[in-house]
Amino acid sequence: MVDVDDLDINGINDWSSSFLPVITLSTIEAVQEYKKQIKANVNNQLTSSSSSTGVSQFDTSINNTADILSSNSPIKSVPSIVTHSPMLSGVGDPMKTSIRSVSVETGTRNRSPVQRYGQQEIGNSSSYSSLNQSTNNQVTDNLRVQHQREKQELAELNDRFRGYLDRVKILENKNFKLTSQLEDIAKAWGAASQAIIVQYGGPLDRLRQEVNDCMLCEADLQTRLRRSHYNIDNYRSLIHDETSWNDRQEGKREQLKLEYEHSCSELSALQKSYKQVEDQLKTLLKQREDYLNEIDQLNEQSYKSTIDRIKSDLQVQTLREEIPFLNDIHAHLISEFEQLKPANGIDAQLFYRQELEKAIRDIRRDFETLNAAQRKEMEDYYHIKIEEMQNDAKKLPLQGRQDNLSKISEQIKSTKFELNDTQKLLISEKDKFKELQDRLAKLEEEYNYVRNQRSAAHDNINKELATAQEHIEQLTGEIDTILRSNITLESEIYIYRRLLDSETNRLTQQTIEQVSSPEPTPASFGSELGKVFNKKIKKGPIAIKDCAPDGKCITLENTSNDKDVDVSNWILKRRVEGSSEISYTIPYGLIMKHGNELKIYARSAQNAHHRPPSQVVNDKLESWGMGTECETKLFNEQGEEKASHSQKIVFGSESSRNLP
Repeated sequence: MVDVDDLDINGINDWSSSFLPVITLSTIEAVQEYKKQIKANVNNQLTSSSSSTGVSQFDTSINNTADILSSNSPIKSVPSIVTHSPMLSGVGDPMKTSIRSVSVETGTRNRSPVQRYGQQEIGNSSSYSSLNQSTNNQVTDNLRVQHQREKQELAELNDRFRGYLDRVKILENKNFKLTSQLEDIAKAWGAASQAIIVQYGGPLDRLRQEVNDCMLCEADLQTRLRRSHYNIDNYRSLIHDETSWNDRQEGKREQLKLEYEHSCSELSALQKSYKQVEDQLKTLLKQREDYLNEIDQLNEQSYKSTIDRIKSDLQVQTLREEIPFLNDIHAHLISEFEQLKPANGIDAQLFYRQELEKAIRDIRRDFETLNAAQRKEMEDYYHIKIEEMQNDAKKLPLQGRQDNLSKISEQIKSTKFELNDTQKLLISEKDKFKELQDRLAKLEEEYNYVRNQRSAAHDNINKELATAQEHIEQLTGEIDTILRSNITLESEIYIYRRLLDSETNRLTQQTIEQVSSPEPTPASFGSELGKVFNKKIKKGPIAIKDCAPDGKCITLENTSNDKDVDVSNWILKRRVEGSSEISYTIPYGLIMKHGNELKIYARSAQNAHHRPPSQVVNDKLESWGMGTECETKLFNEQGEEKASHSQKIVFGSESSRNLP
């Protein structure tokens, strides 16, 4: 697994040496060069001897050497040389050489598959956090175990290579002994054998060396390819598990969202019913006030009519009582006059009768005057009342004039009944109002409880979402790193395959006559992986932080500490290896907060979600493009260049150069 720090933008060191066996072509070339020197010494000494016994011993030694190499070294097979002496096959017969393919010992690694950590959930929402934590711990443990296993395997490969070097040293000692023997044997060979060896030995050795180098390179590439395929399958399984876990979390979030919306709808319904009850209560209170005002008006009218009637009755009663009183006074005066009648012969009766009649006439006159005055006052009063009643009657319908008093009395009675009913209704409304207040208090308590519960659940969901997003971002970073390393490996494998094919074609087309002249040893292109060189330029707070080599995402960042930048309608342009330029316009209304990032995903990205202002998806673009040379620029609305990002990937020996 490649760490992100290994792909530093200022200078990325080669990280392949810490993950692959320490087997370089330079070491193998040194061994091959040593073998060539031994064979050259043998060829020089073969000219001095041509005895049959020596030839058989030479064949036996060579075969024994080949058997030792094939049994002790990690190489499966070594080319066996079968020579024919001129004494056996005749002078001039060419030396026949059988070359067998060389391949590096490979084996399948027995690795335990990564355990699936996304099990089906059977608990309720309270067990969700514990399951999430256990799942994260399990994934972390699995990755840690896998990393330790890979380190152990690399250590085993290094130990095997050390053993291989020890075996090479042993073989060198044996070759030294065999060389001394071959020197003695070669003294017996003739000039013809020496000429044949001189003519064909050099080209054969060179061709054998080139074939061995090509086969070793091919075996190295096959080993790397199998390892990269294994890593890809492993990471695919991890990505699949993470995707399924994210899908389950998304389902849970949708369910909680539906529950939250249902609770909000219930709350809104309760609020509406509460408002309706308040409106009804206000309407009833208003009706009660209207009834009370009408009752007050009726009471006032009834009071006025009652006072007027009482005054009229009192006046009539006063007049009725005054008539008998005056009659009693007159009778009493008459009786007193009769008692004062003298007993002498004076006709006092006549005198007093005349006086009495005179007094009676005076009293009657005074009474009539008083009665006339009172009558006139009463008539004037009644005339005034009649005129008032007539004026009131003119205002009322004609059919209601006669029944005015009866209707007023009936209205008073009905008003009393209505007043009683209204009082009863008021009492009942007060009771209802009290019940509604109690119910409102209960509803408010329930609402507060539900709101607190929902707010707590919402906070928990937000925390879980934040944790999940952090975990997803972490996995996204790891996946991006893996994809970068995968692209680098695939590019290197492709280059090595091209070089190997060209070298193989050159060897097959080349004849023995064409290689008779000495040729230099082919340069080693090494087994180093590529390096990524990044160059950033910014003209303001907005900068291009990173461009994924797989073309899935471009990350912008606001480096300001206190300034927010509106990037609406800013244009992002990207060019990859001379291809057509890609342009993208940032949506309107997007503001980058200070210290925050903006990730612009391509449509094919697996973790692409449109969540402004932190994430935006370019639906019109499948990928931002992949290549060894990429250039990305950012322009504002006025067309001014605000930031640029250049990326170059160099493979093999070119990675040691200092790029600008």
